[in-house]
Amino acid sequence: MKSLAQRFNEALAAAQVSKKELADSIGVSPSAITQIANGETKELKASVALKIARKLNVDPWWLVLGAVSYTHLTLPTNS
Repeated sequence: MKSLAQRFNEALAAAQVSKKELADSIGVSPSAITQIANGETKELKASVALKIARKLNVDPWWLVLGAVSYTHLTLPTNS
């Protein structure tokens, strides 16, 4: 499975967004984005992951975990 940094860099390249543009648009420092890209960050806050995913147009579950979201699950009911 790809690492967070690999998925992040892949999404960044596909979106054709610079690290500085991403940092400015989501309200984090450019050094924070560089740390993600270099693999120095192993986990993201949910709020940051969602902002990155929206800006790069990727599924946040894929970005953070390497998985697709499961929005069509049917949960059991208490009846």
